[in-house]
Amino acid sequence: MNTNNQKSIEIQQLDLKNNLKTVFVNSRGSSVGCVQIWFRVGSVYESKKEKNLGMAHFLEHMFFKNNQPHRKMPIVKEIENYGGEINAFTSFDYTCYYINTPNNYLIKSTELLLEMVSNPLFKEDDIHPEREVVFEEYRRSLDGPGQVAFRRLQLLCFPGSYRNSILGEETTIKNFNRKALVKFKNSFYTFSNALLVVAGDFESDKYRGRIIDTIESFKIKQKHTFKQTTQVTREDLTKFELKKKSSFEIHQKDVNMSQLTIAIAAKPFASDQAPNEELALNILGYGETSILYKELVTKKMLANGVSCSTMYLGGHLRGGGTHFIKLSAPPEKLNDIFNSISNILQQTLKSGFLVAELEKIKNQYLAVKIYDKESLESFAYSLGNNYCQTNDIYGENNFLEKVANANLEDVNAAFKDILSRNIYASLQIPENLSIETFKLSVNKFHDQLVNLSLPIHEPSTATATSTTGLTSKSKLTINKSKFDPNAFVCELFPGIKLIYRQNTITPTFAIHAYIKGGLVCENEENNGIHNIISNVITRGYTGVSYNKLQTELEGFSSSLNGICGKNTYGLTMHGLSKFSNKLFGHFFESLLNPTFATKEIKHEREMIYRLLKNQQKDPIKQCFKLVSKLIFKNHPYSLDIEGSKKNLARFCTEELINTHKMRLNSSEILVAYCGSMTFEKFYNYAIDPLSRLYKQRISNNLKFLKSETSKIKQKLEMDHFYGQKEFLEFAREQSQIFVGLPTFDMKNKNEIYLKILTTLLSGQSSTLFTKMRDQLGLCYTVSPVHFSALNGGYFGIYMASGYDKSMKALDELKKFIENIKNGGIKEREFNTIKSMIEGQTKLSLQYNDDYASTYSIPELHGIGIDHIYKVNELIKKATYKNFHQFISQFLSQPLNVVVVGKK
Repeated sequence: MNTNNQKSIEIQQLDLKNNLKTVFVNSRGSSVGCVQIWFRVGSVYESKKEKNLGMAHFLEHMFFKNNQPHRKMPIVKEIENYGGEINAFTSFDYTCYYINTPNNYLIKSTELLLEMVSNPLFKEDDIHPEREVVFEEYRRSLDGPGQVAFRRLQLLCFPGSYRNSILGEETTIKNFNRKALVKFKNSFYTFSNALLVVAGDFESDKYRGRIIDTIESFKIKQKHTFKQTTQVTREDLTKFELKKKSSFEIHQKDVNMSQLTIAIAAKPFASDQAPNEELALNILGYGETSILYKELVTKKMLANGVSCSTMYLGGHLRGGGTHFIKLSAPPEKLNDIFNSISNILQQTLKSGFLVAELEKIKNQYLAVKIYDKESLESFAYSLGNNYCQTNDIYGENNFLEKVANANLEDVNAAFKDILSRNIYASLQIPENLSIETFKLSVNKFHDQLVNLSLPIHEPSTATATSTTGLTSKSKLTINKSKFDPNAFVCELFPGIKLIYRQNTITPTFAIHAYIKGGLVCENEENNGIHNIISNVITRGYTGVSYNKLQTELEGFSSSLNGICGKNTYGLTMHGLSKFSNKLFGHFFESLLNPTFATKEIKHEREMIYRLLKNQQKDPIKQCFKLVSKLIFKNHPYSLDIEGSKKNLARFCTEELINTHKMRLNSSEILVAYCGSMTFEKFYNYAIDPLSRLYKQRISNNLKFLKSETSKIKQKLEMDHFYGQKEFLEFAREQSQIFVGLPTFDMKNKNEIYLKILTTLLSGQSSTLFTKMRDQLGLCYTVSPVHFSALNGGYFGIYMASGYDKSMKALDELKKFIENIKNGGIKEREFNTIKSMIEGQTKLSLQYNDDYASTYSIPELHGIGIDHIYKVNELIKKATYKNFHQFISQFLSQPLNVVVVGKK
């Protein structure tokens, strides 16, 4: 959805001749499209009696193997050859298969998706290795603290077949067979039990007619060759209701932080009470100005984060749901957290919510539907999800209407009703702590929850200000993108640039500010300083406290975040265009005049401490930290973005202020705006704060700007290191493996060959994926990794493999790379790269944030706004001979190896 010609989205719903309900979403001018098919079947239709737990998820995998004898190439390969992407997900009540595609391949994508799901082959040769793949996915879930916590809560309070793990169990996964697959598929995967969503630019009724003809050419063959007397049917399933008795559980995991999850029954999505309940719960715990977040995170720093959410299950026939309150925290803070939550809930029951709190959450709900339209995929998803939940693609509209009309009295009553129900609590603690130690306090806390229902300065804003004596809009030199007619860059003042891109599809915007700095300007002594600065500058500015700022941002359904990378740091904001006058003021004042309040620095320091501690138990994080240290050695890129606890403790307020001021006064800055506002209007908002910055720079001697900028540009060249090996012992089901080599800076001409290689090895149809996953069953996750930055990068392959397979996985990866070096990429495969790259570029640029980040970094560093397009042009001109020559030479160097896992 990346043009500015679209004025609206048109929706048409049809029942086609083959009994397939189809929704057409016409987004005129869109360069991308998507096709989604939703089946109303998921893990709740499985049973232990049938020994088919995990079958819906396993079928999701097997549908991708459906390659009919007439096919010259696999379906997935054909899709990825034109730059499309295909994937699927399985839930309790439904399964969705989808393709995101360049719009000119929309008809072909529709055809391929329907071919894939209509009549799968389920070949025995595919079933056996896929069992190993899914088992690896299952093992990964055993390593994930969040997945383990949810599984324990499922077993604690979910009813009937909703206790089933979506992934299944080891015994069922390893014994799935063709007969069982066919039986399950024939029972539920029919067009009468499905919805197809086709979204894109249909150009004309004739084009839509061609799509309809394509859809109606498919039928699902029903071969009822198996008795279905014991198969779970839709009528057999009971209403989703949590267990009748309140309860709690405690479990251990190899983590440093604890997780607490509280679950309470929710009314069905279609009920009149559901909107009031969701509003109440989200006032309590959605966003940084929510009641729980302010008390537990901002004020007392007890928790790392806290959130409330609602999951609806059972669809329109058996509808129900669950409210969740989730938080993570150091285990030593748990007793204080228990007391605080009890007091907060008791006080809220007594005093009720405020009108301002309700209006803020209502605005956020309604804004979500606007943000959805930034991406066709998101908009199509909302229609499919509505259908599965309510049997109506517009089902959410009724919900949102009730949200808009909700009143405070009903929302307060709904909150009291929620807390009068059974309450379930699950606590995950580090494995070095005793469960017995927490039993008494958790039991007391749970009893308190169960008994709760017993009696008992306006922020400164940017204005359209004219500035005299400085660059006027009429004198600006505009450098237009040669590839994107809606984008251009201009220099407002020396060292201060502006990127503008208009997108009138939705009344939203993204604005980013990038300052040269970041990791490349750090050393062992000040490592982490730009990261903490980027966090603190979002926490209040002159005259506006963090609480006031966040209240205003959330009231306008917007977000303000700090960013910090290898060569830059700064701010990003995402918001609704109608609130621009207020939001731009917050953005520029946070950037230029942050207060660096002592309590906010203390807060961010503590949160980063906890993040670092949490990362110690994350094998993937540890793997790539080791990769950076091996590859980048003595260069600043080898340092962690977050820094160290030692440095964080040492940073004082004055040092943070001075560093940020120095960067503002001495480094090049780029501001990027992508949204619906005209350039003239945005210019009037931006020119005042940026001209003030320029005047400040003049008073601080502009020569400093030039000299400091040159220092960053003249960083020492990165040394390259080869043949290093690093092993970190980690007690996990899966080992994390990386093999790779150092690469060049992003301006180097040879980077295009690495991008080609990365593209060819990416995706489910790549030789890497099919060899390691499909044929050998060594992993669930395997992918090429190409990190490219201003001063250098690395290329390699990452794989997560069962610990008992890790040595074989490492050997196979080395053999695979050796084969690639010796010409494993054939010329016919190389020739598909042009359409792949073009399609992938279109799919990667849909949201306003996508354009802002993609265009800004290259422009700031002198490479240009069109860098991504120019690279693609060079790729189109690349020859197989030059590609093979470079790859052969590059991969001849000794590989660096990192393994994190069991010995």
